[in-house]
Amino acid sequence: MKLYYFIAIIVLIGVLISFTLLFGGEEKGLDKIKKVISNPPQENNPSGENSNSRNSGGGSSGSSGAGSTSSNTVTGQTTSENCAESQISYSLTNFQTNSNCITFENEVCTNKDVSCSLDVNNLDSQTSGNFVINFRFFNYANSELIEERQISNFVEAQNSQLFTTTINIQSQGADGNANQEISCSFSSVEIPRREICG
Repeated sequence: MKLYYFIAIIVLIGVLISFTLLFGGEEKGLDKIKKVISNPPQENNPSGENSNSRNSGGGSSGSSGAGSTSSNTVTGQTTSENCAESQISYSLTNFQTNSNCITFENEVCTNKDVSCSLDVNNLDSQTSGNFVINFRFFNYANSELIEERQISNFVEAQNSQLFTTTINIQSQGADGNANQEISCSFSSVEIPRREICG
């Protein structure tokens, strides 16, 4: 029976030490738990970039499957005593690439429009701000960068905004970029920030 009490005491001490290590430091344990519960970590986009490709024929469109959604919550620099500046929570969803061949010559596309779009969702309950998204258009076969564009829009708190851009590609011959499958990728460049004081 004494062995059971001894084991119970050792386990209790281990739990207390673990709790101290996990939740100790500058913040009190319960305050840190409350902070994690009120601002849970979001799924990060590990590469900072998502891509999607579809066939380049006339009128084709596509929407990405798994991996087309990314969201971020990043804590930042300390700005004043008990305050820290942090990036607001947001997500990027409904990523689509659309291609439309405008001109064919002997079954070879020589003039094509390619557009990329996504929804930027401001998940913050208070902070509105300017978001900047970078779109990269490239040849799917050889990864050659064709064009890069940055789109900037103001998104209100707890609202969404469509970010879209279209490029025109003109070329000659079957090996020209207009006749190739064009992919698009995106990455966030600028995200609003807010000061959190606790």
